[in-house]
Amino acid sequence: MFVLIGLRMALTGEASAIFVGALAVFFFAAVGVIMVKQLFRRTPELIITDSGFTHRRLGAIDWSEVEGVGIAHIGGHPFVDVLLRDPAAYLARASRRTRLLGRTNHGFGYSPAVFSTQTLPVSANEVLAAMRRHSPTLELRSGSTG
Repeated sequence: MFVLIGLRMALTGEASAIFVGALAVFFFAAVGVIMVKQLFRRTPELIITDSGFTHRRLGAIDWSEVEGVGIAHIGGHPFVDVLLRDPAAYLARASRRTRLLGRTNHGFGYSPAVFSTQTLPVSANEVLAAMRRHSPTLELRSGSTG
């Protein structure tokens, strides 16, 4: 719907409407493609084991690298905030996209290893509880519940 509205704006001939319309078409088409890809993805987003966890975007992180976990609320949404012992070592091996997002998160006062639970079938509290079951000595950071 938003792509069609943007397309209609872009076809008006007015310079500012063309710009805004083209921007809307690009943005909402990109979001649509990402959403469709998510629907057909066959790999799990998060796997938690006794040795660590693997997140689709963050990659594999061993429990030995984790100092603690907590829940951060960003824009009113819960995120799992993973406090790393050596964030620089993690970022050095991370993908380019993850490095960029990690540095941005760090600039806002969060760990470079933060992930949303919005696309998971369980809550942030349940993720922390599962992490704690697999790593009983895992420290829950203040402000976190679980």
